Amino acid sequence: MQVLFILAVTVAGIYGQCPPFDAAVECPNADAGFVADACDKTCFYTCEMPDDVYTAVKRCCRACESWSQDILTCQPDDSLPGCEAETTTVMDVCTLLEGANKYSFILGDTMMVCPSGTVFNLTECKCVNDPNPVYSPMKAAITCITFSQGWNGLSASKGVYAAASNVAVVADCTPAGGNCGYFSAALGSSMNIPLFSNSYDAFSEFSVSLWFKRTPGKPGRQGLVGNGDCGASSSIGLMSEDENVVSVQLKNATDFDFTAAGLAADDDVFHHLAVVYDGSSVMVFIDGTNVAAGVFSGKIKRVYYPMVIGSCMCGSCNFDGYMDSISFAKVAFSPADVASLANNTGLCMPGPV
Repeated sequence: MQVLFILAVTVAGIYGQCPPFDAAVECPNADAGFVADACDKTCFYTCEMPDDVYTAVKRCCRACESWSQDILTCQPDDSLPGCEAETTTVMDVCTLLEGANKYSFILGDTMMVCPSGTVFNLTECKCVNDPNPVYSPMKAAITCITFSQGWNGLSASKGVYAAASNVAVVADCTPAGGNCGYFSAALGSSMNIPLFSNSYDAFSEFSVSLWFKRTPGKPGRQGLVGNGDCGASSSIGLMSEDENVVSVQLKNATDFDFTAAGLAADDDVFHHLAVVYDGSSVMVFIDGTNVAAGVFSGKIKRVYYPMVIGSCMCGSCNFDGYMDSISFAKVAFSPADVASLANNTGLCMPGPV
């Protein structure tokens, strides 16, 4: 009898408690930075990386709601103890705050992003299949730069000319085996779109997408794309920072800044970077995953300087490494558009090119 009692206590000690959440294991592959709590269906974790190590913050749904990992949101659940279908209403569980849009919404103080192919539905209080999946951002493209097709001709077809200096075209260098551009910091390599400011009238929506692979062992800040100069702060700025990270900055007409810094992107590896502004918020994607989001409204500040690629206007912070499929559009790419770009190296714009 004593042996049986000890065995029962041991089993309860092993299986009666939930194992601790291991952010280093769970977070790198998290859907849009959210992971379900394996032991409590009413809670979930948001994965964050303030430094170089993943951390996770446990959050729980409201009363009579459970977490759905399939659609990445809390939803009414009348199967929970003490809950019935009529005890919750849409207005009790769904509140859209400033910064929400058709692809994301606010849950408490957390920006929730709907998975690819879905949009947020306020009436149903969840992400649902996009009723209008057909989307053609090509009509609103400013320019595409692919090194397999060349840059001047393709850019000119969109009415925007791109010039290059000391940028070498390298064959079979992308993961898909296509050409890409090699930028040498020692040679001061760069590209620019001289009339970029003339191609838009202070964007109310905007998207930029590119592939990049930074050379390891080259310290310092390096410019990916930016619109501005040394004397005037950039309206659009994507930077490859030291220590394997990138940063994004946008400025609106009233000089309100959106800034996302410390976003992980290891050197010597091709990464896809996309920044999307839809008129009310900005979302940053790395390799197809939403890694930062925030409130941003109004038109992007118009500055009468070229869009510079691989450098800064003042001739500093030259990029050292490879780039490919650099595209700009005056519409907001959907998460599905970003996913298609991130999963197809060499694709310059979502949809057929």
